[in-house]
Amino acid sequence: MSSLKDQQHVWASHDDWEVHRETISRLYWDECKPLPDVIEIMRSEHGFHATPRMYKFRFKKWGLSKNLKNDQDEEIRVQAARGGHPAVPLIRGRVPGSKKLKRYVHRLAPDILPDSAIGPSRVRSPVCHAGATEGGCQRVVLAKNRSISPLSPPSSSPSSIASNGNFYLPNSSGSGSSSPLPPTSVPILLDAPDSLKFTHQSLRAVLDYTSSRVRKGVWDPSGEPYDTADHAEVWHNKVFQASGMIQRGRFREGFRLLDICYKGYTAQLAAEHPFLIIETYTSILQLARVEHALARSLVRYLAGLCRIRLGPCHPLARFWAGLLAMGLPQVRRAVGAVVRAQFDLFEAYFAPGAEFLIIQNVDAARTLHESGCIPLSSAEAIIDRAIQQRRRVGAARPGADDFVCWARLILAMLYIRDGRCDLAAPVIEAVGQRVRAQQEQVREMELELELELEVGAGEKEQRRLPNPNSKPRAPAITGEEISLFTQNEYYTMRVHLMRGMSGAGGGAPPGALAAALRERFDFCLRTSGPGHYYTTRAFAELDELYRNGGSGDAAPGPDLAAAERLRADFDFAVQWDEVCRREEERVAGSAGAAAADTRARDVGCIVVEEEAGLITEPVAEVDAAVG
Repeated sequence: MSSLKDQQHVWASHDDWEVHRETISRLYWDECKPLPDVIEIMRSEHGFHATPRMYKFRFKKWGLSKNLKNDQDEEIRVQAARGGHPAVPLIRGRVPGSKKLKRYVHRLAPDILPDSAIGPSRVRSPVCHAGATEGGCQRVVLAKNRSISPLSPPSSSPSSIASNGNFYLPNSSGSGSSSPLPPTSVPILLDAPDSLKFTHQSLRAVLDYTSSRVRKGVWDPSGEPYDTADHAEVWHNKVFQASGMIQRGRFREGFRLLDICYKGYTAQLAAEHPFLIIETYTSILQLARVEHALARSLVRYLAGLCRIRLGPCHPLARFWAGLLAMGLPQVRRAVGAVVRAQFDLFEAYFAPGAEFLIIQNVDAARTLHESGCIPLSSAEAIIDRAIQQRRRVGAARPGADDFVCWARLILAMLYIRDGRCDLAAPVIEAVGQRVRAQQEQVREMELELELELEVGAGEKEQRRLPNPNSKPRAPAITGEEISLFTQNEYYTMRVHLMRGMSGAGGGAPPGALAAALRERFDFCLRTSGPGHYYTTRAFAELDELYRNGGSGDAAPGPDLAAAERLRADFDFAVQWDEVCRREEERVAGSAGAAAADTRARDVGCIVVEEEAGLITEPVAEVDAAVG
């Protein structure tokens, strides 16, 4: 009777399989447990009842096949022996097939098959040293082959060994000596807990990608080619503009630009800028502020695109597949580890004082603070250090003044977002004095030129005589020119300041926000023209304020008459169409150039190449790739 009673249980339903899918996949695939062990664990610990045949059916449906078919095995061997790029499948970060096949492919084509696919006992894997946490994010430092961050000999104190984060084999001599053995060539790799598994896999992918780009000579260690051409940042700025339009309810305009960004990412993969991962990661976080589904859509697209273009074993394909498996909350928490890990690698590989790294340090400080990984004081210290570094190389490289103004504006933005408008205001005003002085000098130079064109030399000298009622001439600017980009950032930061002060009741005078928005719109219209995204963004924000009003005691109410006058003077639909048309032409041109460049050089483990270099239906094709 008792045995009959034990057999009376309910078999797992379809919903039960979905609920326990991750646990079953982890036990069977990630931990390589035999099927009988998986069945017993699920029965005893989770009350989950299913027959071996049911499990095998689900494994096949989920694509968890530990073995390859004979023809697949043979094809991979032949391609590797010929020196080609075998299309090795990747499932949940692991390569199926026998260990013998993996060692064979890794020996002939080490760049195709990652070290992590061979097995932990034979891998010089990245070692995660856990240090003190800052703002809830754990600090992670990567080391590989002892070439980036060499391990120091352990202290004889057990507590110091534990705190150092390094683990070594115990002394097996049995002599009882307190002095430990010297470290082995390969530190013991502790498996990451389930909650950090995909973060750990993503860090491995970052390490593999960065080291392979340097080893193959794709990246210039001097860093000079990246000082003026940050294609990844340009792409990120377009995503930012698109998300802003969507957030303001201009869905048609926002999604049109976002679609252009999707199609243009193929060119970013071909350009392989060192900041591609970081800029794309922050773009995902930006979309997440608007709508979680938008962020997940981008991650899904990137994972599928990299799988199609680069192959499933390429580090970028593994990285985005890992983020797709994480879920948005864990993606937010992992940004600190990813950014820190990549910067540790950059500092090891690139020349000290590389300008593009100094610039990116400021952006990294902003990203880490906004993600809650570092406090405001740490962000201040990073930005201040970057300013000092840039000033030290100012004599050799122009643009130091422009960089300092921009970095201070970034710091002011962090102050505003932390509710410290009192700290942000003097920083913005100091930059504003520099910007206004330059603009005044430019206007005087334009007047001088007009005089030379309109009147003769004698009359010009007569008109130059001092006039007691005229404005005093602006003092000559002793520093370098402030770029149009930084000037636009100044006007944008004034808008943020007025918005912050209005929302918090911080003393902004009535109408200050509308005046700041109008001033920025007029500046963009005058300097960039109506068909520039600076101008269209400024118009969209000003129009939104006129139509909806602001928030807070000092914010203005709706002003529909002003909104109608603004729309009568500026045709937003026509100008936005011009912005998008130029971007579409640029994407088409860069995609063609990327296709030619891909055929001319080896850009990594590319196992699928599109002859035209374009993916005209990216979402449909990528969705089919990721299943």
